[in-house]
Amino acid sequence: MSRLFCVVVSFNPNMEYFKKVLLGILENEVSVVVVDNGSENISEIIEFLPTSVDLLSLGANVGIAKAQNLGIKNAFDAGADYIWLSDQDTLYPPNFAFEMMKVFSSAEEDGLNIGAIGPSFFEINRKRIEAFVRFSPWGKRFQPEKGLNKVAHLIASGMIFSKKAFQAIGPKREDLFIDWVDLEWCWRANAKGYQVYGTGDVMIEHNLGDLMVKVANKQISIRSPFRHYFIIRNGLYLCLYDKQLPLGARLHYLLLTFATSVAYPILAPSMKWQHLKVNTLALWHGLIGRLGPKP
Repeated sequence: MSRLFCVVVSFNPNMEYFKKVLLGILENEVSVVVVDNGSENISEIIEFLPTSVDLLSLGANVGIAKAQNLGIKNAFDAGADYIWLSDQDTLYPPNFAFEMMKVFSSAEEDGLNIGAIGPSFFEINRKRIEAFVRFSPWGKRFQPEKGLNKVAHLIASGMIFSKKAFQAIGPKREDLFIDWVDLEWCWRANAKGYQVYGTGDVMIEHNLGDLMVKVANKQISIRSPFRHYFIIRNGLYLCLYDKQLPLGARLHYLLLTFATSVAYPILAPSMKWQHLKVNTLALWHGLIGRLGPKP
């Protein structure tokens, strides 16, 4: 496990929950790098972190992509051969690293060209095991099955990849800033011949931490207007300009992006006018390809 490093990105974390997350990761006996994106409670983070944890305090919110890239570089410089990514809202069993690396090693021995492998996850707010997604040719959701499942993409938390694969696939796209970052990286991996897998043999608990609004039988996550800007802008941009995304999936996510741009202002319990303005701006910026960290 000495060659597996866990890179955790933090941003204004709930300290009680964040402590549980970090202690769970440390129980796995791996090296840990925490990259903090300018948290207002950075003093609490510093006070809590054990001396064995390497902290990169960035002093500002540079986005999830750049924070991950910096943490990954730090880990590689320290001798990592494999990276385990995490956010601040995911709980892991104490045998997570062992079980995941067992899956990874077995896949490598079978000669698979692995981009990344991720676990199944139980979403705490929705109280359900979330589906994996494959392109066939649309974005088809399916429940995790035992063993390896070929997938279109993974969430960041629990994703493990090798140094060799990351160097071949390239870094996370920093101009996306936040949202769709890990999906785009997985699509790029698949396009370059590095298959992305989800395993049904390992489970984690993930907490979106957002307001949930129930519509019919579905629970829809409502975030801040700031987050919705990046969800809609990046979604539209990738659907229009990302040639690695299959046509069927591109049309699927294009319709989904337009649907959410309309739904968010309607479903948001407050700031409806602000949601509408931000969503309109996001659609325009996605259309003209204006990316970066600010709306």
